[in-house]
Amino acid sequence: METAGCVHRRPDKRAWVSLKCSYYPPHSTCSERERMGTVISNLLGADEGNESEHSGVTKLSSSAQWQLHFNGMKDSNQLLVIDFFASWCGPCKFIEPAFRHMAVKFTDVSFVKVDVDELPEVAREFNVNAMPTFVLVKNGKEVDRIVGTKQAELENKVTKHRGGQ
Repeated sequence: METAGCVHRRPDKRAWVSLKCSYYPPHSTCSERERMGTVISNLLGADEGNESEHSGVTKLSSSAQWQLHFNGMKDSNQLLVIDFFASWCGPCKFIEPAFRHMAVKFTDVSFVKVDVDELPEVAREFNVNAMPTFVLVKNGKEVDRIVGTKQAELENKVTKHRGGQ
């Protein structure tokens, strides 16, 4: 199901690009692995409400968390998928179930969320100017990017880049 594109604005009323919304049904089960959370979340003392405990997605809320996670992935061939989002962004909320579903499906991939209002310096580092933006990183370098709620394209690119490249 697809709806018409929407224009979403930041709190300061600066307009972002138009994004097309799409629908994805949320998954209803979590495996034991997701309930355990990720090692990085435990190291950083993530609270019990952290998304990683139920979805395989880690929300990074501080520069220290971001640096620790990103630096730990720089020398890794593991794919890192970064969801740049904002709490007020409708399309970001809309695609979240699909992003969580991918984290459950692709357990060999690291899925993280970065709120652009909490970590604007990270958003600037990756030249993010619309939400949602998904950046795929391997060995510390961007290998692909998807802007908007293009779930099929995101899943195809995750599949493409998750293996040895």
